[in-house]
Parts: sequence; structure tokens; C-alpha cells
Amino acid sequence: LLDQITRKFHHEWWICSLVAAEAKVLGRGGVSAVSLATGVSRSTIKAGLDELALIDEQLNPPANYTFTPTPRTRRVGGGRKKLVAADG
Repeated sequence: LLDQITRKFHHEWWICSLVAAEAKVLGRGGVSAVSLATGVSRSTIKAGLDELALIDEQLNPPANYTFTPTPRTRRVGGGRKKLVAADG
């Protein structure tokens, strides 16, 4: 059953991505045109467009993007001690 659910989800995601990509190529009015042609709801197409934009941003970050490391989750020196230090 889990395999079928996963397969169904993957299939729906793939269709949603294709439909959203087509709407993006068509430009203005593309969401409505693709919705009428395929029967996929406008909200689903817009969600697909948002997901495509997120993927595009992750693959091609803006030129002014600078990496900022996240704060540490543990204090310095926290966690398990090295085995050599524990034996010595």
C-alpha cells in the first residue's frame, strides 16, 4: 500500500510540475489557459509555480546572496568526549 501511495504522490507531483511549467511558458493568462485545457485547478497550478520558483531559487541563488551560518545548536565543548580523552 505504501508503495502505491508513494507512486500516486509522485505521479501527481510530476503532472502538477508539468502543468505549472506549461503555464509558466505561456506567460500572462497561462494559468487560466492550462486550467481550462487540462481540468487542473488554478490553485494547484499556482502551487506548482511556487514550487518551481523555489527550486529555481535553490539552484540559481541571486548574485548578492551571501551564506550565513546558522547558530550552533550545542555549546562549544558540548557532546560526547573523544574516546582518547576518556581513556587518558
